Amino acid sequence: MRLAGFLFALILGVSLGLVPEAAELSAQLPSPTLKIEIAEGTKVRVTFSRKLNERYQVYVTHDLKNWHFFGSIVQGGSQPITIEYPGGANRTAFFRVESRPTFAPVHSRMERGTNGEIHLSFPTVAGRRYQAALSIDLERWDFSDLIDGTGSRESTEIDFPVPAAFFRVEAVDILPLPNMVWIPQGRFVMGSPPDEKDRDLDEDPLTQVVFPSGFWMGKYEVTQGEYERITGTNPSGFNGDPSRPVERVSWEDAVAYCARLTQTEFSAGRLPFGYAYRLPTEAEFEYACRAGTTTRYSFGDDLDYTELGEYAWYDANSLKTTHPVGQKRPNLFGLHDIYGNVWEWCHDYYDSAYPGGSIERPSGPSSGVSRVFRGGGWDWKASSCRSAYRNNVLPTRRSNYLGFRVVLGPVLY
Repeated sequence: MRLAGFLFALILGVSLGLVPEAAELSAQLPSPTLKIEIAEGTKVRVTFSRKLNERYQVYVTHDLKNWHFFGSIVQGGSQPITIEYPGGANRTAFFRVESRPTFAPVHSRMERGTNGEIHLSFPTVAGRRYQAALSIDLERWDFSDLIDGTGSRESTEIDFPVPAAFFRVEAVDILPLPNMVWIPQGRFVMGSPPDEKDRDLDEDPLTQVVFPSGFWMGKYEVTQGEYERITGTNPSGFNGDPSRPVERVSWEDAVAYCARLTQTEFSAGRLPFGYAYRLPTEAEFEYACRAGTTTRYSFGDDLDYTELGEYAWYDANSLKTTHPVGQKRPNLFGLHDIYGNVWEWCHDYYDSAYPGGSIERPSGPSSGVSRVFRGGGWDWKASSCRSAYRNNVLPTRRSNYLGFRVVLGPVLY
């Protein structure tokens, strides 16, 4: 697979132009013709040319760090196509368009259920992954999460209320980085029960969380060596050993690292559309941390903290420093240092209360001031390593106890 091109464009009020850094990039890579216009109110129209054998995805950012996909994936065609972005008054936005060759569809059978839902059945190969897609106009396509092949006829259900729609199924390639652990689909109860020792008030109310599909998570915290290879810098206070976790990174630094990593892997053809390396959501972190357990830690309640030292570097055993990743025992999903060593940034804004009830794959509040970090650290007490424990700080904060690990999963909107 190849990346056909990408282009950044700048909107500020009604002024159009190219970012200098982006101009250099666009001079090195062939890019689709991109036109940016202010439409009614503060809407922005992004128009770009297409080729018949390509597929396109449009991204927007306001800070060149945190990129968001908007609109559906666009099929190639002989005529330019326009996508509208809501925009915002006097707000700067940068856009990029990425393209890839289209995939050959997998033969599938469509059946309509009694409640109007669509059932797609198709043959699969064990070890391969598939995506189902639907479209109203054969130009804009919306894709499902990845579906694991089993070597037989797999069935997926799509609940789509529009009566006239087109469907297709494609086999896709996704090649995670080494040391990524597959976290299977499932459900868990987020938060802590009222009788849990050392619990805090912001671990309420208990919330049922459902993950309809799995995701990959880094087996280890991002190391100084990995961070330096992607960014060219190492901000860590405890430096000198590339296998130690990177620290002194802000939430913004961590998001920027993930964006660069995603671009590298997408360009190399190892990621499908709609997937990215990113920070875990708070729900993903706790789900992966618990690894199917309901106790204070994934290895038990450990009320007297006699076992925690086998799994975590914290204030009682760290000697006031970080340590190379992977030296402690992993949890039941195979994740090392999910407790202790450095605290780990999560995607979410912080809210002092959970939503309660049942929710599917939450990504946190839509706005806020501080961001969540999880897992405990080398300088904190044992109770802060609990699976349910939460903490938060401004996203600009850099500290020698703050690091992160990455998730590979669907783009967060």
